[in-house]
Amino acid sequence: MKFSEMNYTRPDIDALLARCKELAAKAASAASGEELVEAYYEQSRAFADYNTAANLANIHYTCDTRDAYWKAEQDFFDANGPAVQNASVEISRAFLANPHVDALTKAFGTTCVAGMKNAVLGMDDRTVELEKMFPKNGSDVPDIRFKGFTKAWIKRKIGECFAERNESFPDGELLSVTINNGVRKFSELDRRDTSNSDKSKYKKVCVGDIAYNSMRMWQGASGYSPYEGIVSPAYTVLSPNPGINSKCIAYYFKSDEIVQTFQKNSQGITSDNWNLKFPALSKIEIRISPNMEEQKKIAAYFSQLDALIYQLEQELAKLQSIKKALLEKMFV
Repeated sequence: MKFSEMNYTRPDIDALLARCKELAAKAASAASGEELVEAYYEQSRAFADYNTAANLANIHYTCDTRDAYWKAEQDFFDANGPAVQNASVEISRAFLANPHVDALTKAFGTTCVAGMKNAVLGMDDRTVELEKMFPKNGSDVPDIRFKGFTKAWIKRKIGECFAERNESFPDGELLSVTINNGVRKFSELDRRDTSNSDKSKYKKVCVGDIAYNSMRMWQGASGYSPYEGIVSPAYTVLSPNPGINSKCIAYYFKSDEIVQTFQKNSQGITSDNWNLKFPALSKIEIRISPNMEEQKKIAAYFSQLDALIYQLEQELAKLQSIKKALLEKMFV
């Protein structure tokens, strides 16, 4: 079948999430390796239509980012993707907790269980810790702190912590802000370059700045930049003021409570045109540690977790490559 002949239907997210709960329960209660393997087949079928639809929407949108229909579909998957990912991780957690989990390795190879462990590690050690290492629900201290730090965190408006950088840097390297991986070099992403050839209005990003997509800040499209370069004029660049560890705050910006705050303060009639420019962002209050050393420790902690996740992802990719090579050699 040609790509142009493939039918697209927006998936029913509520039905998929309900099915995921059923599958997690089935994986947890499987009484034998055979039952666990069957549950794995079922979860693969459950996600097949969703993944196909998501890939179709992404390909169509990438081919023409001006197409309003495919932009709306891509926004749909960007908005619902985290919930689906969380549900998938819960299924993986149930599989891994089952005493017959070795049956999955025997049936599908080592990459199956390794992939589940990677997904759960990414959720448990990074996402969950984000909610514990920053204050929430009005508290002035986080649930977990490093030894030696006891002072209450202080309220500050984001505009007191950061200034907006509006410098032109037309010859800089093009950067992109991703929802899951923060600021990346565009050359490292598998995307078509639709940027303007005239980059005189593109914004400079310095090492240590936080850049964010003004129209997707409510989805977590922000990140600390380890690079110097440029971003689209549609993005906003934050330059840290003295006493602010921008990497620490960049992780804070990824926590559920802060992302929800960004959503509430985004301006626009519908999610298709919500945006959060610096004037509105600067008025939002957050809590920060008054101790720069505590900020640095938090940033270093999450950086180490990111490095571990990256290492596991590389190992998984290597195993998948080995599997593919073996499949090519073991079948005529």
